[in-house]
Amino acid sequence: MKCGDRPGYLNAAGQPCGQTIGRKGCLHHDRPAEALEAQRRGATASRMATLLTPKTVADLSFGSRETIVGWCERMAKIVLTVPVDPRRVAEARALAQTALTAHDLAAQDRLDAIERLVMGEAARVA
Repeated sequence: MKCGDRPGYLNAAGQPCGQTIGRKGCLHHDRPAEALEAQRRGATASRMATLLTPKTVADLSFGSRETIVGWCERMAKIVLTVPVDPRRVAEARALAQTALTAHDLAAQDRLDAIERLVMGEAARVA
């Protein structure tokens, strides 16, 4: 059943609403508080969909610690100023942490190699 099939539900243009309705009636006419919440959720979902698109993260690079820190700064600003899905932010943060850990391990490998060069075989035993 559509809103407008029942008498009295017309929009500002005088046309039937057209919203599919169930037992509870029309979301926009019979339950205005729920309609407002649905509009807010839709607006937030719309912003989230356009905020973190493949195009906006195309230049994403975790090639160095500096780029990771810069990305984290940009994400912090976005998270604090724009409604965004916290699950997506948490996943991105975890991936950035993984990249940062990989950089730390690579630095440790370089230090180990330098230590072996300087100390010789004695460094491996200790």
